Amino acid sequence: MKDYPELTEIFTRGGMINTGMENYEIRDEQLDMALRIEEALATNEHLIIEAGTGIGKSLAYLVPLIIYAKTKRKRAIVATYTKTLQEQLTKKDLPFLLNALPFKFNFALCLGSANYLCLRRLHKSRQLGLFKDDDELREWDEIARWSRKTKTGVKLDAEFKISDKIWMEVCRESDMCTGRKCPYGSLCFYNRSKIERSNADILVSNHHLFFTDIAAGNKILPAYGAALIDEAHNAEDVAAEYLGAEFSYGNMKYILGRLTGGRDFGMDSGTSDEILKSAARTEMHVKELFRAVIARFGREKTLRRVREKHIFNGTAGASIKELSGLVRTAASKMKDENGDTSDEGAELGAYAGRLNEAKNALELFLEQSEPDFVYWADIKPAGRRLRASLYSCPLDVSRILRQTLYKNTDSVIMTSATMCVNDSFEYMKERLGMINAGELRLGSPFDYKKQALLYVAGDLPSPAGDFDEFEQKALERMGSICAAAGGGTFVLFTSWKSLEKAHDYLKKNIPGLNFLKQGQMNRWQLLETFKKKSSAVLLGTNSFWQGVDVPGEALRCVIIFKLPFAVPDNPLTEARIEKLKEEGKNAFAHYQIPQAAIMLKQGVGRLIRTKTDRGVIAVLDPRVLLSSYGKIFLRSLPDCAISSDIEEISAFIPFHGKK
Repeated sequence: MKDYPELTEIFTRGGMINTGMENYEIRDEQLDMALRIEEALATNEHLIIEAGTGIGKSLAYLVPLIIYAKTKRKRAIVATYTKTLQEQLTKKDLPFLLNALPFKFNFALCLGSANYLCLRRLHKSRQLGLFKDDDELREWDEIARWSRKTKTGVKLDAEFKISDKIWMEVCRESDMCTGRKCPYGSLCFYNRSKIERSNADILVSNHHLFFTDIAAGNKILPAYGAALIDEAHNAEDVAAEYLGAEFSYGNMKYILGRLTGGRDFGMDSGTSDEILKSAARTEMHVKELFRAVIARFGREKTLRRVREKHIFNGTAGASIKELSGLVRTAASKMKDENGDTSDEGAELGAYAGRLNEAKNALELFLEQSEPDFVYWADIKPAGRRLRASLYSCPLDVSRILRQTLYKNTDSVIMTSATMCVNDSFEYMKERLGMINAGELRLGSPFDYKKQALLYVAGDLPSPAGDFDEFEQKALERMGSICAAAGGGTFVLFTSWKSLEKAHDYLKKNIPGLNFLKQGQMNRWQLLETFKKKSSAVLLGTNSFWQGVDVPGEALRCVIIFKLPFAVPDNPLTEARIEKLKEEGKNAFAHYQIPQAAIMLKQGVGRLIRTKTDRGVIAVLDPRVLLSSYGKIFLRSLPDCAISSDIEEISAFIPFHGKK
């Protein structure tokens, strides 16, 4: 067996990373994390790690994973929540390690198959005349030109914008793939990616594909011996989503539209007429079902828990089953000149499979056949129309993860900058089913006492009392803080309604600053605009609490408008609370406070990203100081000076060159 260097040779002063990376900072925490992961991999131990911001955790886990893969001859997989981190790993960290380490390894980016261009569908779509107007034809031509020069065929790698409508017609659909019979098999972008994955030591995925693979019985990704889940504070919710089922009007409309849209699949007229009539009946019954959903729950945006079996009567399920059978039978008769299933037959077979999946999702919802699932209806306005979906979701993913992921994997490592609440891993270990896992907590190398000031508005009314009074006072205080900071501020909200009110208030009452809000442009454009304008204030909700990295003076203040308690009438949250109460536990202490503390840590973590950053964390919710549970939130935050004097904000923040 080939010898590999010790981790101390790689991470310490004068080591391989130090000599290979310009401006590399030696961090004891980084080596400690790497050594502990090495130990867990050697002993087949599951491990949970809180790695404070700034320790360089991606290199700390990549190096021992690479050595594990090479010595054990087993793949290791890294799964991230954000695309930003996924790109950092594959475009920066892993290429760097390829040059820095004295041995070679292979890595591969794992994306869902719909991210790849399908050359067969691309050319077939033009032959079938699926695109009619000039703009669509021009876009097809541009994609065709790109297909001849791209090495990956991945949509995100295109230098131009590809519309969703066109992409849906030309991307790879796994259930429509003709496999070895495809005339473009040797040129297939997805096949190339599969070869890269099979030859890889390190796989880099995202949470969504990772848990989709688990739900599919590990049939999507190559086998792996070790798994590291980064940004793991999100793992429970993503796992719940992808281990559940959805029945939506939009999905059914798409499938039915493909079967009835005038496309000639080469069926005989009798079969075609029979399918068209069945599809029309199915569409009518599906519409009846969703009209009943809207009649019951209203036309406003809402999430409504459904506790009763067979709450909606009708024959949608039976109609879908009948149509699926007809389409599958028709598909089985469609052969090419070699007697194999034709392209049209493969496509019809795919639609039959999707119809069957939709039927199963509907039956699961109506029959509530999984006792440990939560069921709800989701209604959203979409222009003049409504989008309605029926969801079935596992209440407790920890049991499923124990039976699948932990049982089938040598070592599973969960890590994030926010895994502890009240100095304990208990909450996250219970939620993720890692009760017997090892633990490692590493603080940040940043000097928060010098770099950050925590301002708490202890004099404001509590939002738990008169919320309208709190909101008005908090808006005024928020405006004063933005003015004192001179911009360079994130304001983080838990509701769109408060965000909109705040944006209106700031524009009317605080002159001289540039106010940006989530939804005004895409996330990347918002961040770039924010970075360029020193007087910018960005207002965001959930997606801006995490995964956003703005180092330097561009971001010098983060305002938390209200403690991020999950809305208790969210069906999944409500069901988790009920379950804890049934178990005799205090749901507020056991679930709602820890969940909010994790989210608060994420929001606060946006501020200090390097050793030279300096700024203010402002929490407008007085419960941090005044409530009995406030100390739990304070213990979860960085150890920095606390103030309730707004004058100290402008004195502390570096602004216009002031230090």
